[in-house]
Amino acid sequence: MDRFGAAEGCKYLARMLVNLERTCDNDAFATSTPERYFCNLDITLCEALQNPLLVCERTPLIWKAMKPLEEPQKLSKPMYCRLVLHYLEWLNAVDDFMAFDEIYKVRLTAAHVIPTMLFTMSFNTFKHDSANLLLCNGFFFVEKKSYLEEYGIDVDKLVLELQRTVVQKFRELNVCEEEYVLLKLVILFTNLNTSDEEIADTMRRIRNKYVHLLVQFVKNSQKYPSEKPFDRLQALLQIVGPLISISEIVELHAVQVVALNLAEMRGQLTFDLHVRENL
Repeated sequence: MDRFGAAEGCKYLARMLVNLERTCDNDAFATSTPERYFCNLDITLCEALQNPLLVCERTPLIWKAMKPLEEPQKLSKPMYCRLVLHYLEWLNAVDDFMAFDEIYKVRLTAAHVIPTMLFTMSFNTFKHDSANLLLCNGFFFVEKKSYLEEYGIDVDKLVLELQRTVVQKFRELNVCEEEYVLLKLVILFTNLNTSDEEIADTMRRIRNKYVHLLVQFVKNSQKYPSEKPFDRLQALLQIVGPLISISEIVELHAVQVVALNLAEMRGQLTFDLHVRENL
């Protein structure tokens, strides 16, 4: 950033992060080969971090709404695998994440998989101006009686809350891609419970770095002259709290889904991501 000055350096970094997001989406660079498609949960999280392509083929993610999700038991696993691949590839390109040792990379990955995926789906729902939550692979969520209700999992309620507190906030603020990618990194380095003070300090330092970059970007972009930069920053950061609250509920349900092998979601990878830390 020193090469460009603070303002231009911040914009340059934000654009790099936007390009990273698009690369992980893979919509413009490759086409899927159906006969080669696979979905693999029988690998460890360590293995998946080292080689994310063990999880599934890197198909175009296809955020655009094309068809309602009417067979969740059949389609949840491939959608989940593709979103996990997106998440792992993104993580592997974040230098601050890669600087942690293997133990904390695994912990950080598991702790933030749900909030990061929900945040990604929420922003793309806003970006593509969809009235329904977008789920990737061209599917969108529709309200209907779910087989999960008999297990006490009210998917409709969770989706409505996500749309009300996160997607709607994106719309109200008209969040740009640069703000989204910087806020996504703030979320990644928030709330890792650890007794290791050195790790905790490192997390706070990295989080503060991305908050500062977000401040710089908001100050320099000034899309709305009447809007005070710190008011906008505060509004952006206020998205994080509701997202984390919803994610905690989803995480509890994910443990249940894996334990009961609903939608064939039981595997070593889902155990490492959702169950191990809750034992």
